[in-house]
Amino acid sequence: MPTQSEDELAREKVSTPLGVRGDSEKAYAPMLDRFTAIMVDTALLTAITIFICLFGGGFLSLNCHVEFSDPISYVRHQVISPITWITLIIYISYYTYFEGTKGQTLGKFLSRVVVIDAITGDRIGMGSAFIRSLLRLVDWLPLAYILGILLIITTKKRQRIGDMVAKTVVVKTASHKSNEEIQSKSSSTS
Repeated sequence: MPTQSEDELAREKVSTPLGVRGDSEKAYAPMLDRFTAIMVDTALLTAITIFICLFGGGFLSLNCHVEFSDPISYVRHQVISPITWITLIIYISYYTYFEGTKGQTLGKFLSRVVVIDAITGDRIGMGSAFIRSLLRLVDWLPLAYILGILLIITTKKRQRIGDMVAKTVVVKTASHKSNEEIQSKSSSTS
């Protein structure tokens, strides 16, 4: 019995207004594209966090130095640190807003992937985007996104836990379309 290629397994017939590759076909985003997107987004969010730490830390009396002499004390300090909570809020807000309103973060746009509803193929909305963003913390377990990577590689629809719970998929886009083009195409099919 012949085996299907990775690209054949990643394609499934679905009608979608978001301009994904092939008008009536969606191709699940490959691991490399998702990895590239997360690296771009992480670099951007790290820069924002460093900016807040350097400039906000001194003025807001936020402790931003890293001292790892006692691991238990370090972890306890990080959990209660205002910077940790500010960073968490920034990360969750960034992913929720951009995926919920545009279907893409900057990293996803540059990687030519978009998050869509796995059932309808429509934009996901803020609720699903928030679930995906919150569960990104679980996908990071046990370290460096290992759980998320394993799930993306092994699941048929290349979904991590956040995708499965929010009922979303990440797919390739046809090209770099502006959000206005995607929105007008979405509106015209409604």
